[in-house]
This record gives sequence, C-alpha cells and structure tokens, in this order.
Amino acid sequence: MPTQQAMLQTLAATVQQQLAQAQHQWLRLPHSTLAQPPATGGWSANECLQHLNSYSRYYLPRLQQAFGKANAAAQPVQRSWQAGWLGGWFTRLMQPDANGQATKKMKAPADHRPAGVLPSQQVMEEFIAHQQHLLQLLEQAAYLPLHQLRISISISRLVRLQAGDVLSFLVAHQLRHVLQLQRALAAHTPAAGTLYNAAAM
Repeated sequence: MPTQQAMLQTLAATVQQQLAQAQHQWLRLPHSTLAQPPATGGWSANECLQHLNSYSRYYLPRLQQAFGKANAAAQPVQRSWQAGWLGGWFTRLMQPDANGQATKKMKAPADHRPAGVLPSQQVMEEFIAHQQHLLQLLEQAAYLPLHQLRISISISRLVRLQAGDVLSFLVAHQLRHVLQLQRALAAHTPAAGTLYNAAAM
C-alpha cells in the first residue's frame, strides 16, 4: 500500500506531463486544428479542454477551501494511503486501459458539457492555469490528513469523498480526456497527437 506522499507524487508527475504538453505543444497549434472534431465523431481538442476546465472550476476551489481550514503538519504526512470504496471506484472508472482507451463509455453530465467551440487560446490558457493550481494543491496536500477531509462531488452535493480520492479522480479523469484530445489531434496533425503510454502512468 503506497504512502500518501507517494500517491501525491504519482499524481503530480502526471499533471506535470500534461501541463508541459499543453504549454509546449498544444498552445502552438492553430485554433482550426484544436476546434476540429475527429471525422469519426466525438469532441474536438477544444471541447475536451472545456470539459476538463469545467471540472477544475468545480473541484479546485473546494479543495482549496478544505485545505485552508485543515491543520497542516510540519512535515509531509507519511501514513499509508487507502482509497475509499466509492472514491476508488470512481477513479478506476476513469482510468484508461493499457492501450489508452476508456474502459467504459459515459455521457458527460449536462453542466460539464462543452458550450460549442470557444476561442482556443482562452480555453488553453484556462487549462494551463488550472494545472498550475492543481500542482500547488498537490504540494499543499502532502502536509494534510487527506483521509479526514471531505469534498462534495459535482453530480451530487450529498456525496462527499475523501480529498485524496477527489485528487485521484481528477487526475484519472484528466488523463482519460487528454488521451481523447490527443486522438482528436492525431487525426489532423499526427505529431501533435502523441499518446501517453497509459500502462506507464
């Protein structure tokens, strides 16, 4: 069983990789490429990012608020980390298989669906800002008792998960849609659609 610190480091490494790709690759692509959906259907890269931004807008402020009220330790918490049964299930549901494919198709909740195509520069800059914020929260989380902090999920305010489960879900959900984004880009610009090796994540 990993420690809380090891779990957070794994999440941070994934977010850092996604942030670097956004800053050094996707940000350089023209709006026409980012806004074009695959010929086979599905969201464009622009729409995938809008969807991820909507989740960040909901979860990051709530994590920030919960962390601000918690008592931080002087050193990183080294206790073992164990996901809750529901939080672990949500995270596993989001995780792609070894080929980078979603293991289960799901329909996005209405309030997390893209609002058509928005200016790609605006969408990308928001995504980058959210990833930078998420990295700050992951760093802050290392000093907190994540198993004691609870966050309401976006699809039902009555369901509250451990803060560590919310972080794990967020990163797994992002990876799911970053892979979708990359497949959309690969249909038009193969070099821009280089996929993560999901088995190594």
